[in-house]
Amino acid sequence: MSVALFKKRIKNKINLNDQSVELTDVLLSALLNNEEITREKALTLPAVSGAVDFISGSIASMPVKLYKYKNGKVEEVQRDSRVRMLNCDTGNTLDGFQTKKAMVEDYLLGKGGYCFIQRDRQNIVTALKYIPDIDVTVWSNSDPMNRFVQFYVGTNKIYPWNMVKLLRNTKDGASGKGLTEELSKALETAYSTLIYQLGLVKTGGNKKGFLQAERRLGQEEIDKLKEAWKRLYTNNTDNVMVLNNGIKFQESSNSSVEMQLNESKKTLQDEINGVFHIHSDFNLTFKEAIYPIVKAFETALNSTLLLEKEKKNLFFEFDTKEIVKASIKERFDAYKVAKDTGLMTINELRRMENLNYVEGMDVINVGLGAVLYDINSGTYYTPNTGQVTGGNDEETAEKVEETEKGADDELQVLEESGETSADFYIYGDIVDENVPDWFGDKSETAIDTNTFKAELDSLNGVTDFNIYINSGGGSVFASSAMVSMLKRFRQNTGAKIHAYIDGMCASSATYLAMVADDINIYKNSVMMIHKPMTYSYGNANELQHDIDTLNLIESGTMLPMYEAKAKEGITVEKIAELVDNETWFCGNPDDDMYIGNYFDVNALDSVKDVQACATDLFRNYKHVPDALRKPKQVKKPVEDRVLDYSAYENIISSLKK
Repeated sequence: MSVALFKKRIKNKINLNDQSVELTDVLLSALLNNEEITREKALTLPAVSGAVDFISGSIASMPVKLYKYKNGKVEEVQRDSRVRMLNCDTGNTLDGFQTKKAMVEDYLLGKGGYCFIQRDRQNIVTALKYIPDIDVTVWSNSDPMNRFVQFYVGTNKIYPWNMVKLLRNTKDGASGKGLTEELSKALETAYSTLIYQLGLVKTGGNKKGFLQAERRLGQEEIDKLKEAWKRLYTNNTDNVMVLNNGIKFQESSNSSVEMQLNESKKTLQDEINGVFHIHSDFNLTFKEAIYPIVKAFETALNSTLLLEKEKKNLFFEFDTKEIVKASIKERFDAYKVAKDTGLMTINELRRMENLNYVEGMDVINVGLGAVLYDINSGTYYTPNTGQVTGGNDEETAEKVEETEKGADDELQVLEESGETSADFYIYGDIVDENVPDWFGDKSETAIDTNTFKAELDSLNGVTDFNIYINSGGGSVFASSAMVSMLKRFRQNTGAKIHAYIDGMCASSATYLAMVADDINIYKNSVMMIHKPMTYSYGNANELQHDIDTLNLIESGTMLPMYEAKAKEGITVEKIAELVDNETWFCGNPDDDMYIGNYFDVNALDSVKDVQACATDLFRNYKHVPDALRKPKQVKKPVEDRVLDYSAYENIISSLKK
């Protein structure tokens, strides 16, 4: 619906010179009031509040279930804590029903429905916390090809994978557009009409007229009549007025505006119902108003509430049968037709009733109930003779057996050869996906988030993942994203993560070391921690935002990560001091600045022959050892992984302060 639908019926004459206005439609009068619509004002409209409550309540009343694909079949997953949170106890002040209802209301009238996913260190969901859309601030980069989004609730930063987002007409995947924004003029018109109507009620409605007396009244009598009439329509105490001396009340005819008001009330109701797709036919209402939101909700849950490994065979789905199903007799009559005509198998019919799969029920009738066809084996079964025909079960079974044996043999060879570990080298700056570094084009040695994710996704059957680090750091957001990837990889596979500091591990590169199960450092290796940095451009407000973001990164990401690996007795205050001072550590246990004095690391007796990493980031650091300021140029390709470490010979001695 657009404002044009309202204006189409408006005919008016406006003379701005003499300021006289003739109104032939109350809607024009309402528009001229210029009432800016808000969410709160929109909900005062009975048609809007009724539609929103109906849609949100209908969706909230439908239980959410979790299903699993298993061997080509669908089964309901029982006793999953996420299902309990979505339907009952969320671990927050709102229960499951209230959370879903509030999110749908925000979807319809606000910028979207948001729910924070609280996870523990094992990536297990512990709570679902509804967040009003007005409390959510969205930040995103300006690159339309490589969109990166973050959410802020107060000073709390929330990554996209920790936020369920129910969005209407979104263009960025972070915020949507509610009806109060899309149809503001139309709703303003309806609201202004309501205010106009209330004004008529307060002033006596359309009961306008004149008093007729049989004799001429004195001024005192006229004044008393006026006062009595005023009291009648301005308070609740006087509801009767006595007319004597032959005085009669003669009602005047309604003005055109007042007459049009009554006519427009039903029109407004119908047009608002059209906006929300509310029809007299419930099936049509469900199809147009409820079902699209249900699908959007399911997609949001499957995108964020499932782990990456779970998305392959698990999915959330609303149980709609209670709200849309016909009577039991009507449903089962329809099921009988579908079964008898061979249209659906028994298990497919059971699935429609959210019943579990039953072995042997993937059969359909192919003729008077005398022949059954097994869709899995491709065979025909005649019950009265017990004969099985068609298909090639033996051949199929042999092929399956050979395939399974081959897979088992391959796995055995892999296990016997010890090929259950994988290596990844971070020998250069850490950058965001397809984004150049801070000083120009993306270097050949830089590691981006896309490459890192692709590497992790390609690993199967890995029990140990080794990260070899020789990096001066880079993007704090890219490093944080890689840390999250590593946590999910460990959670999904159970693999151990081992970090090896081959040469340099500085700035945000330390995040990748700290997230590992163990940190291993060579005698001639170095590590550096410092406060997060960025380059900024803009006004005072924009610069202050960058400052707040950097402080949030330090307090919410860096310090907790370092504290988790700190030696006993090393407080978070001490770590903050080390960060403030841009502290350089070494891997030599005999040195005062040995990293093992501050963090849990494994000291390796040997030295590592590697080349100083190629980076421009050293120009940003204050206390860079002299030996690092002029590193040797890489003479061999990075792919060779055989590099010279002579540039680090004098580093250890230069670290002492």
